[in-house]
Amino acid sequence: MDGVQLLPYTGYFWRVRLWDENEKSLRSPAASCEMGQLDVSNWKGAWISDHHDQEVKPAPYFRKAFSLSNKKNKIGKSLRCSCGTI
Repeated sequence: MDGVQLLPYTGYFWRVRLWDENEKSLRSPAASCEMGQLDVSNWKGAWISDHHDQEVKPAPYFRKAFSLSNKKNKIGKSLRCSCGTI
């Protein structure tokens, strides 16, 4: 494949422009996507568990309080799953 290699955890934006035989053109609105892990070596997370079988009901709640004051980040992301469901 030609082009720049896409990087893990990186957002990309694009637009499409079409021309007809009279050189009139239309441009799409911007679209975006974000690349995922791409390779197991990119994994930075840590699994947490209550150490019970997944069939034990109800599932436990895990909570952590944190403050975003005095932080330079403007965008945050939380990825979660439970028994394989994201």
